[in-house]
Amino acid sequence: MSSTNKSITTRVGPSTKKGKRRGRQPKQDEEKLHRLVARAISLNEQFRRMEPPNPGGPAPLVTARTEPGTLQSIGREADMAWGAAKRIMAMLNVEEKHVYYGATNAQATQVGTVLDLSSLISQGVGGNQRTGDSLKMKRVKGKFVFLHNASQGTNGAFTVVIGHSKDGVPAVSDVFAVQSQSYAGLAFPLDTYDQADKWSKSKFACVDAYNPTCAFELEVPFNHDVLYTNASTTASSGAVWLAFISNEPTNYPSLSMQLDISFVDN
Repeated sequence: MSSTNKSITTRVGPSTKKGKRRGRQPKQDEEKLHRLVARAISLNEQFRRMEPPNPGGPAPLVTARTEPGTLQSIGREADMAWGAAKRIMAMLNVEEKHVYYGATNAQATQVGTVLDLSSLISQGVGGNQRTGDSLKMKRVKGKFVFLHNASQGTNGAFTVVIGHSKDGVPAVSDVFAVQSQSYAGLAFPLDTYDQADKWSKSKFACVDAYNPTCAFELEVPFNHDVLYTNASTTASSGAVWLAFISNEPTNYPSLSMQLDISFVDN
């Protein structure tokens, strides 16, 4: 009886096939981060203990720029180590968190409404909470349904906006150029000189007796910091919000929505 020996080759290391990307290895990155931080601390301590050579005396014959081991060279090395550590810290902090918000049959009036989306993110350790008083907003996704009011005698024009501000959440009058008018549902952005409150994306549509519903989606990518005041849900900078308004004075169309707000801690 004859036997055949088959050799089995085990690949060690990353794949070389095209189209395959090697995934990030958190453990190795964290170990590298710890080494860089330890090096930066060591260099900083060495920098602190060294004294300037002969302060007030004649300049040295060899300048600090070309002399290894001087204050300047240690400072530069410490800066490089700390910069590399910060880059790795930013790379490690990529876990997106999500907050979901839903509303049913919210009234869309001539006066208008502004919802503070930043305030939905509280401080804590949960998967839908921020750890400190700042975060980086990534995106807002929304699914919306407007419903015509059967008692409404005219077409129900409305506008929905997702936006952001330089500071806190704006008033309705800071978002829409027109309020409390029969054409308020057609409103444009308020054209302020400093552009403190900006429309990121908007949707305009109508509902009536023959087309009683209007369904749509909005998605807005963000990549900016939101700052909060003293562990509260009040945004002091970079607030994100949703606003809506209609042209109906009494028999308001209604709005139902589901929002997905994603962010990362920073």
